[in-house]
Amino acid sequence: MYSILLQTQCDLLELRDAHAKLRTTNEKLRREKERYEKEREELRQMAAGRRRAEQDEERRINILLEQVSYFNCVLLLGSIWDYMILFQSG
Repeated sequence: MYSILLQTQCDLLELRDAHAKLRTTNEKLRREKERYEKEREELRQMAAGRRRAEQDEERRINILLEQVSYFNCVLLLGSIWDYMILFQSG
């Protein structure tokens, strides 16, 4: 009887030890998961910021292209006007 009780106590200690190791491992895995999720969210935010910056840059480039086109038209019209004045006066 004493032997069965002693064996049961040893088994219980082993189970407690195994349970403590599992809790420690579980906690470590939980912290790693949280760290990876945080890192993933930061990367997602960086990518979104980069996309917004690229869209903003593209919008500014389009505005500049429109302005260049407009000024080319103005210069062309000015040249045509100058030519017409020279042609009429000459």
